[in-house]
Amino acid sequence: TNPSIVFSYPRHAYPARSLYQGRIAYRKHYYDMVGHMNDEEAACAQVIDGLGETKYWVRNIERNPMCSFYLPTPTDNFYPDFVALLQDGRVLCVEYKGAMLLSTEDTKEKRQIGELWAARSEGRCLFRLVGKDDAEGAIRSAVASPA
Repeated sequence: TNPSIVFSYPRHAYPARSLYQGRIAYRKHYYDMVGHMNDEEAACAQVIDGLGETKYWVRNIERNPMCSFYLPTPTDNFYPDFVALLQDGRVLCVEYKGAMLLSTEDTKEKRQIGELWAARSEGRCLFRLVGKDDAEGAIRSAVASPA
């Protein structure tokens, strides 16, 4: 969260191994193509894409540190599923988990790391770990608070 350490997505490099093939047409994805998502992730992305506060967003690609945003963990790196730049300059990271994964130790660790990252950002960064039942409400409440 230190301003001297900044990540930016390369404009012409989105090395998604496979692409989203669903029916939802996204308007605010940073790249012309969107990386693969399952149906639940696609619905979560639709919430982010539909927010008036969203300037653009990215389906963050896992395990690609040169082209994707990540947070360090004690043993590896954590790549949140979605990263969005909001109109007011804040950054929103969203990690989506299916119901069977919401209570695992790995998920708890990701939540703690994401929340710590956001807390230390002095309001510049937002993090939400969401599931199917709370994705829209959690994302909307996150961006509703002023910078």
